[in-house]
Amino acid sequence: LPHNPETENMDAFAAMGRIAGSIAYKEAAQKCERKKYVIIIGSGNTGLSAAQAVFRDGLTPIVCSTSGGHEEFIKNKCRGEFVLLPNEANTQQARIHTLPNRQQQEIEQIIMDYKPSIIITTARKPGQLAPKLFSESLIEKIDWQVTIQDLTASIGGNTIFTIMDGEVNPNSYVTIANRSNYP
Repeated sequence: LPHNPETENMDAFAAMGRIAGSIAYKEAAQKCERKKYVIIIGSGNTGLSAAQAVFRDGLTPIVCSTSGGHEEFIKNKCRGEFVLLPNEANTQQARIHTLPNRQQQEIEQIIMDYKPSIIITTARKPGQLAPKLFSESLIEKIDWQVTIQDLTASIGGNTIFTIMDGEVNPNSYVTIANRSNYP
């Protein structure tokens, strides 16, 4: 994996993130009858590891991130697609842990366009609760089978439905899963 300056002083966390991404993808893949598209939101160590696991499984990872630092790695080493999300967070939105409208709209558009069978969420900022990536209305719009592996449950989760060490089905098509000990 490429050098990630956010975790360079935390070698143990970086290693755990690398393991977690791969395991999260493998667990989600076991739940899917069809594996078509895999969207990974977040391009830290965990997201990069998940992208590599998707590539090794013969699929194309679609990585979405507010940081373009690993775009070449995703495109060249994982033969994936990279979507740079607008980075326009402000202090009010940070306090309520929601994404700016443009980011939510972009994520929703990508999900509706690709109709992925797996979504892996790793979006987080050190010292903050996880941003909510999926609105309730987006979950309601999903009318195909999808498994969302949310690796951020311990800091609030990237969905409003995420629970620690559990699995939730907010509708008959969507499964949101988490376990706290991926690494």
